Amino acid sequence: MSNLHNPTGTLLNDEDIVSFLEKVPSYVKVVLDEAYIEFLEKDPLDSLKIYKEFSNVIILRTLSKAYGLVGVRVGYGIARSSIIDEFKFVIGPFDLNSYAQNLAVRVIKEKSM
Repeated sequence: MSNLHNPTGTLLNDEDIVSFLEKVPSYVKVVLDEAYIEFLEKDPLDSLKIYKEFSNVIILRTLSKAYGLVGVRVGYGIARSSIIDEFKFVIGPFDLNSYAQNLAVRVIKEKSM
């Protein structure tokens, strides 16, 4: 589920997402792709609240688009440890090198100031 959808700009609200999640079996993982969320003036939903309510939700965001790290392709996910454990076997090819890690830490520090 992509929110803010690229290229259409479609934006789902809390009610739309919760309504969908209530229909999905809890064993099915649902990804909230929020790669473009920083481009909105106001965050339209509380995805962390949704994450806390539904145990099968994974939130994905990126530092690449909004913070000028496109060539580095740095992102992060928020998920329960049980879900993260299921994906650890494929992380090798997608793991960040030290350059990308250092840039990500720098951006996060600057963003939190």
